[in-house]
Amino acid sequence: MKKFFAITATVAIVAMAGSAFAATTSTDLTVSASVSAACVASTTTHIDFGALDPINDGVTTLASSKTSPGAINVKCTQGTSYTLSTPATATIANGAATITYTPVYSAAANSGLVAGANHTIDASVDKTAYATAPAGAYSGTLTVTVTY
Repeated sequence: MKKFFAITATVAIVAMAGSAFAATTSTDLTVSASVSAACVASTTTHIDFGALDPINDGVTTLASSKTSPGAINVKCTQGTSYTLSTPATATIANGAATITYTPVYSAAANSGLVAGANHTIDASVDKTAYATAPAGAYSGTLTVTVTY
């Protein structure tokens, strides 16, 4: 029995000595990320000149003075700068007949907001562009480019 206690005591002492000499080490990982500059534009309203009257209209007609200007919403990564651009002139058509108009908007630089910012895109049309146009419905598209 003495041998049993002696062996048990020896095992306990060795076990305690082993845990007394336990060691640890550590290292640090570098964590990184980047947030991309990104923008997305969506149309909220379309440009509508309404009924153009080559007899009674003034020399120049703005869409906003007849029916409605267009509007887009631009959402960008917070703080991303962007500008809007359109062609200098564009056309709407009814078959082969066309009417040329001029987009009107602010081309100033803007700073992105995740919530988005609304931009009005109006258009003007000179009476001379439709003075001899055949009656009918005219339509087309205007591409608004967001550069960021």
